Amino acid sequence: MTENKEKAQSSHITNFLRNIINEDLKQGVNDPRHWCGHPGTYTEQMEGPIDEAKVRLRFPPEPNGYLHIGHAKSICLNFGLAKDYAGRCHMRFDDTNPVKEDQEYVDSILGSVNWLGFDWKDAKETNFYFASDYFDYMYEIAEHMIKNGLAYVDEQTAEQIKENRGTLHTPGIDSPFRDRPAEESLRLFREMREGKHPEGSMVLRSKVDMSSRNINLRDPAIYRIRFAEHHRTGDKWCIYPMYTFAHPLEDVLENITHSICTLEFEDQRAFYNWATERSVPITRAPLFEKAKAVLADLQKKSFEEIKPFAEAAVKFKWKLGQTETERELASLLADIKANPENLNDASAHAIVNAVAAKPEVFTPLLQDVLSATVKPNFFLLPHQYEFNRLNLTYVVMSKRKLIALVKEGLVDGWDDPRMPT
Repeated sequence: MTENKEKAQSSHITNFLRNIINEDLKQGVNDPRHWCGHPGTYTEQMEGPIDEAKVRLRFPPEPNGYLHIGHAKSICLNFGLAKDYAGRCHMRFDDTNPVKEDQEYVDSILGSVNWLGFDWKDAKETNFYFASDYFDYMYEIAEHMIKNGLAYVDEQTAEQIKENRGTLHTPGIDSPFRDRPAEESLRLFREMREGKHPEGSMVLRSKVDMSSRNINLRDPAIYRIRFAEHHRTGDKWCIYPMYTFAHPLEDVLENITHSICTLEFEDQRAFYNWATERSVPITRAPLFEKAKAVLADLQKKSFEEIKPFAEAAVKFKWKLGQTETERELASLLADIKANPENLNDASAHAIVNAVAAKPEVFTPLLQDVLSATVKPNFFLLPHQYEFNRLNLTYVVMSKRKLIALVKEGLVDGWDDPRMPT
């Protein structure tokens, strides 16, 4: 009897996502997290108690069409894991494109989630959100990026940007506006917000790496001009964040622990990390202050005491970006990596002093270095994990293509029996 029970327990069905969550809970990767009862910066979250939810997940569809069976897998996965791990799953609509979205789709999606047996509210919390709830935060973060040389306003045409992006075999070409002064980009971005420039005349682009092997890192656009009324914010905004920029920030503001999505987003994970880590001074201000305190303390310590930090900085040199300040440190770290004997008291203190002088520029490096030397996931950032999407043979499973079938009159509408929605 006992033997059969042990065999049943050992053969318990699991998967890689459960294994990751189990290990994170064991290691306290996301502890201690505060939750003030609603999304916001960590300055706001610190006003609340320790989050009783072991994990926070989300189901984040764009309200631009009806859901299909592929979405059912994501719904069951996210809401199911949250239930199994005494957590919460947020119902969130990624409504960053006012041209394609409609309240009709919002209502339908909510009904589908309920029909599958899940809910976003319980006796203690109601976790029902929209990306548009965070437009003010996103704008503030975009200005932070510009001020720190991490974003610029580009006046190339869409065709020029696409042409200069390069290919899988050739690097991209820097925009002629890439190195324009931060003050000029900031002025233009504010003019974009005020509606002083026409659609398509300019975009705000992140400054990442135009020669990256991952094309998604070749300075993707993060804001564009859209003179369209939004189904929730009306005409308050005429600039809207791009999905790839907005989505990770939504996860940070909602205190999401595990951002679970399908495999087509795997190549976007690098930019997801870029956006969450670069936003730390705004979205994780109290933890950023702790990081600065750690750096100030390290500056006073001996070589042996700061050596682990310096060694980790060398290991994670690849996290440095393309600002002049980062390039200077990258040169020092590259020298130490090539000649380990060059890591000494002077060079170790030079590393710490460089990061401490302008920590807001080094947040990606700090996330990994402090996570390795002080506490796992130092800034309590979400991490993206990808699973295989559910497909049916000989069935169209792309929401974009299904929308085209409806709009082009190739089917009799969303309720056509041939539709998998």
